Amino acid sequence: MNIRGASMFCRVLSRWPIALLLTISALFTNFVHAAEAFDAKARQIWQLLDYVAVDYGGAVDDGKVLNGSEYAEMQEFAATAERQLGELPQGPATQSLREQAASLREAVANKATAVAVAQIAHELAAAVQRAYPFPVAPAKVPDLSRGAQLFQAQCASCHGAQGRGDGPLAATLDPKPTDLTDHLRAQERSLFALHQVLSNGVTGTAMPSFGALPDDDRWATAFFVGSLSYTGDFACRTLRQRAVCRSDAPCVLSADETGRA
Repeated sequence: MNIRGASMFCRVLSRWPIALLLTISALFTNFVHAAEAFDAKARQIWQLLDYVAVDYGGAVDDGKVLNGSEYAEMQEFAATAERQLGELPQGPATQSLREQAASLREAVANKATAVAVAQIAHELAAAVQRAYPFPVAPAKVPDLSRGAQLFQAQCASCHGAQGRGDGPLAATLDPKPTDLTDHLRAQERSLFALHQVLSNGVTGTAMPSFGALPDDDRWATAFFVGSLSYTGDFACRTLRQRAVCRSDAPCVLSADETGRA
């Protein structure tokens, strides 16, 4: 090898570490993006299952369809959750999750009782979270006064200033905005579910995604919305109980901190 050839060979060798680093960096970036995508999908599946658990009873009663459009939505949500589960990475729980998803789809198709459907959906949602862990609590205690401000600015036009689903735009929407003061419904909906609705919106409704808001703002709004069906000190105690017992928020929540709503 002459001097010129040796020089070129050395230059090539000197570039190998850079090329290797760039390759590793690209692979790591792709891995992170894939992990984030799977995390987002697992959350979406959880949200769909929570909706089925909470809203199915308004669509079917005693084996009869009460609301055709809502029942069709429940069928769609159950089918979508089952399909998306098949798109997640396989693991030890994969077969069980798919069987549970099929059971939920069949229960909805057979117009099973609301209690039965809710149980299957809740159990499957919990299993999804265990198999593909994602946080179900905010990193810090939400600022409910901030949540109240955001609600009035972003949500009141549809849901109304008091959250009763009677905002200025409500009459123009189909389906109508949810009455957030409905106490029975509020007891069934977790604070994480509210956070997910704010993050992703709801397909087939006028509810948009507020995913562009900082996560702290979405948690603050979710906690404020969760307080709308309660009043006074009872609201403080109930929010704290939900936070601790349902793992929707850190156990450091106190009555004073939740009482700012």
